[in-house]
Amino acid sequence: MSIGFYVDPIFYTIGSGDFFNSFFSTIYVKLEGKGWGSKFPITMNDLYRGKIELNKINEAINELVEIKSNLEKLAPSEIVWDFEDLSQCDTFCEFCEKTLRLVRLRGC
Repeated sequence: MSIGFYVDPIFYTIGSGDFFNSFFSTIYVKLEGKGWGSKFPITMNDLYRGKIELNKINEAINELVEIKSNLEKLAPSEIVWDFEDLSQCDTFCEFCEKTLRLVRLRGC
């Protein structure tokens, strides 16, 4: 199943549900430290639940810029596949390394 964002009237596909879960799990475990949404409340609460109100867009963009900067500093082995099952991290390390290399090459 594909996950994406609907920005009226266009749907932008971002990837699989596993990718979506890994993205938020890595932010939660590696970047926040004090609980879900403690450092990036709009991204981790509003975006995760599927909707960002128009009056929060600029703050959401700022959060995402900071998240991107911090994620770029992580080694592939630091990616968290599922915050509820941290044992999965080692299993997908090779996949994550290839994915990160591809993302960085594309300049995303």
